[in-house]
Amino acid sequence: MKKAHIDNRYRWEIAFRALAAIFGGYALANISGILLSFLLPMPKSDAVMTGILLSFALYTGAIMWVFAVRSVHKAWLGLAVPSLILGAIALAMKLSGATP
Repeated sequence: MKKAHIDNRYRWEIAFRALAAIFGGYALANISGILLSFLLPMPKSDAVMTGILLSFALYTGAIMWVFAVRSVHKAWLGLAVPSLILGAIALAMKLSGATP
């Protein structure tokens, strides 16, 4: 009975890590792409395209990081905190009138 409990816990942990990688990594990548489109000193179309392309690399790194970190809680926290900070900065830039 104990082995079944350990197997189920391991499976749930992998499932939660996969969800964190898919949804948390997606949120972080998109928010960073938006912020980069505001910050890059290029013409508007080039900055947006560069921000999107760099967000793919960030998404890949976030997925690898989620499975490398020791606990699922740290994985979710490590994706949520930067997403919230970068999102707040992007929102402040948008409200201040900066255009991507």
